[in-house]
Amino acid sequence: SFGAEARKAQAVCARSYAYSALLENRYAQYGAHVDDSVACQVYNNIGETKESVLAVKETHGQVLFYEGEVAQCYYFSTSSGHTTSAADVWEHAEEMPYLKGKETPYDEQSPWYRWQTFLSLEELGTTVQKALNERYQVVPEQILTYEEETDRFVEKPVGKVGKVESIRVEERGRGDIATKILVIGSDGVFLVKNEYNIRSVLAPVNALIYRENGENVEGAALLPSAFVTLQKGTYKGESGYLISGGGYGHGVGMSQCGADA
Repeated sequence: SFGAEARKAQAVCARSYAYSALLENRYAQYGAHVDDSVACQVYNNIGETKESVLAVKETHGQVLFYEGEVAQCYYFSTSSGHTTSAADVWEHAEEMPYLKGKETPYDEQSPWYRWQTFLSLEELGTTVQKALNERYQVVPEQILTYEEETDRFVEKPVGKVGKVESIRVEERGRGDIATKILVIGSDGVFLVKNEYNIRSVLAPVNALIYRENGENVEGAALLPSAFVTLQKGTYKGESGYLISGGGYGHGVGMSQCGADA
């Protein structure tokens, strides 16, 4: 549905990304180079269209280069009005001049440009515990537990969170993306690092996401983005957190909706 030039830009980015993935060969055990999830390129196994085929043909063989090597062509759905740096999203990402984040005043008409959701403390008690356990299994060094005897955060299996008492943003990166949050529960205190983990821990699994265009989305396995503010309050008689955010996706590289605009 996007304009021809936006589709061509997407084709060049996707090809550049796929080329880099081919060299990395991370999915050799599956006989593949990329998958269709958020781990690579989220095309959700959608079939070909004449428009997408044309964009591929019109950019045949074209990739983006930086200093003689194929560039890291990350992209995402919608910006919050500012992109961020790769180093603020992926812990071991190499800092690149073209991935440092900048203002992007093109996404205002996107339905995901601004959104809100409310998570009750009761719901958070369940979703936070589950997400902390799951993310610790994948990236234990990014889900840290406060140890009272040593007065520091350490890497160890996640214990009980208990009743969620407080959640706050501890650190922000370029474009104000949240890069660390502190979760204080009645039974434990946890430091959550990095964008994807934050979006998992604060996922509105059973909550409505209210979008600025009036179209609401029911439930999501991830918070739309980590460009967020958290405000403790009450909604419909329940205590919890109002999460106000902007954009959809990790926020690094090319905003797809921004490119179309």
